[in-house]
Amino acid sequence: PLADEEMQQVLAIHKIPSENRMRFIELAMGSPGHALHMNREDEIQAALEADALWEKLPRQRLCEIVTRGPIKTRLTRGDVENTLQHLLRPAIRELRGGQRAVAPSIVLLQAAQRQLRQNAPPALVLDHVLLQLAKVRRQKVAS
Repeated sequence: PLADEEMQQVLAIHKIPSENRMRFIELAMGSPGHALHMNREDEIQAALEADALWEKLPRQRLCEIVTRGPIKTRLTRGDVENTLQHLLRPAIRELRGGQRAVAPSIVLLQAAQRQLRQNAPPALVLDHVLLQLAKVRRQKVAS
């Protein structure tokens, strides 16, 4: 990973607006390739939604977790893969920040990715991992 100053230089070369650079640096975790990939509105929105979901999971009731609300009810494998990938970002960010208690959450997300590769039903994989993440994150908050 590159330092923030180096990332600023790379993003400036690629003409990323200065007001967006710090957010891209944070979301991309020091990877210029990730930052440039995220320079699309849909990627930014998905990353922000994943961050919000990550933060609210410990406080949500179980019935709220499995109720999709504004999310489409018929999830495709690609939808779930993207959601899992975006949920890994805040988890890894916390791990890099020294919060070792987040490691079980990363293991759960990676196991869910494996389940998808083994053709498990995407909606069930997502529901299961979100419920498990909520449980693990509640235990982390409680301790």
